[in-house]
Amino acid sequence: MFKCFFSYYGSKAKIAKYYPRPKYGSIIEPFCGAANYSVINFENQVYLTDLNPNIIEVWQFLINASKNDILGLPRFSAGLDLRTLNLSSGERKFCGFWANRGSSNPCNIVSSYAMGNSNGADYFENIKVGVAANLYRIRHWKVKLLSYEDLSNESEATWFIDPPY
Repeated sequence: MFKCFFSYYGSKAKIAKYYPRPKYGSIIEPFCGAANYSVINFENQVYLTDLNPNIIEVWQFLINASKNDILGLPRFSAGLDLRTLNLSSGERKFCGFWANRGSSNPCNIVSSYAMGNSNGADYFENIKVGVAANLYRIRHWKVKLLSYEDLSNESEATWFIDPPY
């Protein structure tokens, strides 16, 4: 079962399935991070906001990426410096979140932890396959660099609020 598009500090990838289903057809997820609640409930209209520009850029990259864009990303090896590769900013930041899983910001150097426990270089290859196969879930999502204070609550929506730590 697909869990997440990218690894992020404080992610709810393991527990999002235990939260109640959305009550309305729209989800608003301020402080979105990896947006795991919305990933599970992807069939709804989804509006993501965050004040971290790296998060927003990664979501914009993913929403617009093709399967080939994802599958064509580099193969990981411990110590690989993502800055030395010919990657767009969105690609580098996406890879950077996987380069040191659970980080609050994308990293530039692939850590040995990012290689997976026993899967080695195949770990990120498997991640890419999973992400590429699940891009259809997020094509309709809207994402914006915006504070929760600037969101309007005039329409009926399920608000999933997981504030920053």
